[in-house]
Amino acid sequence: RGGQRFNKIPGRPLFIWLISQSDTFTPSELAEAEHVFVASKTYAEELAAEGHGVSYLPQCTDRSIFFPARMKADLATELLFVGNRRSWFKRPVVEMALATPRELSVWGRGWDDDLPAGVQRGSFIANSDLVHHYASANVVLNDHTPAMLHNEFLSNRSYDVLASGRPVLTEEMAGIPEDLRDGLWLYRSDTFADVVENALAVGHPRGADLSAHVRREHSFDARA
Repeated sequence: RGGQRFNKIPGRPLFIWLISQSDTFTPSELAEAEHVFVASKTYAEELAAEGHGVSYLPQCTDRSIFFPARMKADLATELLFVGNRRSWFKRPVVEMALATPRELSVWGRGWDDDLPAGVQRGSFIANSDLVHHYASANVVLNDHTPAMLHNEFLSNRSYDVLASGRPVLTEEMAGIPEDLRDGLWLYRSDTFADVVENALAVGHPRGADLSAHVRREHSFDARA
């Protein structure tokens, strides 16, 4: 479940995997479900403490799609951001990236004329092509909605990029799984520029070993 609920089918058991936008998750959904899996350990513990049938099940990646791939020269960029811009979420990470001297490439819808010329490379990338974009970026930028940050939901993009063997920047938050924390470049608004430079200089903190770990321990197969 992302931003919208599923209506329970009469006579059928309902299991929910809450992966984001917990601020829209309603008590009635909790009451309808036999069990709710939650991609935040902190939020899962909060719901379980209220007596609900809840357990922690973090996000993951599709290892058949995300793996170390070769760079493509026509997709090369220093910084890559993939995401739609919405009226309620302006993606401040892009503004922070634009304030650095580094080359930024943005893919997604809703940006209109809000980016400098040449920054937006396109509006859509097929999921099967994402790995080539990741492989061709020196660093991939990630972000979360305020509700995801508050309730400590690490998004799937971090898993996908790590599985692809590339460095990823994402916000500092308490809920990052411990086996991934030292493989992520973590930023705050006041440290972003320095973290970008460190990531560009150092690259992937744990490289191929972490890619193999994520593809083994954090795949859809592992979750199933």
